[in-house]
Amino acid sequence: MAAGVAHEVNTPLAVISSYAQMLSKQVQGDEKKAALLEKITRQTFRASEIVNNLLNFSRTSGAEFGDVDVNKVVRDTLSLLEHQFNTAHVEVQAELCDQLPFIYGSTGRLQQVFLNLFLNAKTRWPDAAEPCASLLQRKCRARCDF
Repeated sequence: MAAGVAHEVNTPLAVISSYAQMLSKQVQGDEKKAALLEKITRQTFRASEIVNNLLNFSRTSGAEFGDVDVNKVVRDTLSLLEHQFNTAHVEVQAELCDQLPFIYGSTGRLQQVFLNLFLNAKTRWPDAAEPCASLLQRKCRARCDF
């Protein structure tokens, strides 16, 4: 079902993006209109990426166990939340250890854990002037600072 919804959403996004790109070629010289059309094109690509990330998340949200790349799970989860963090003016810095070994677990369940942690961290700074959240891994040992 998720694949069908993703297809139904991505199809009009692709049409919007195509028309915006076509129109941008016709308004060369009008910087104001060109900038608006570029913004439309960028946002349709972003929306399509969000839909695809949600589709990937729905596919992995089962309880299958196997080798899990924790760095990939963190990156994918942060990608899902990128817009929410930007809107809340929360800067996320992820410094992930390249040598982190795979773990045995459930990608979907681990992603849900990170999703909850990151969303909880985001709400910690509702009134902060410059909120910032960091996920750091030093010497391949995970540490979350919120």
